[in-house]
Amino acid sequence: MMTETDRDNEFYESEEAELKRKYEGRYVLIAGARLVGAFDDIEAAGKAIRSISPRPAHAILTKIGQDERMSGEWLAGSLER
Repeated sequence: MMTETDRDNEFYESEEAELKRKYEGRYVLIAGARLVGAFDDIEAAGKAIRSISPRPAHAILTKIGQDERMSGEWLAGSLER
């Protein structure tokens, strides 16, 4: 059985070329094996993840065009400053 992490990663990998084409230089947020949105800054991405109900246990946040992908288990308030 696939975990939420597996599903998010599978979505990212299958859509990676399209994400690069559409969202170069922007932050994309993936949760629930779908694109939640593309954002100009990390604060906007944080607002978006806090608005999801129920809050996902896992999400991917990455700046398209960067080499590193940040992912993790977003606990209540973990994207708040």
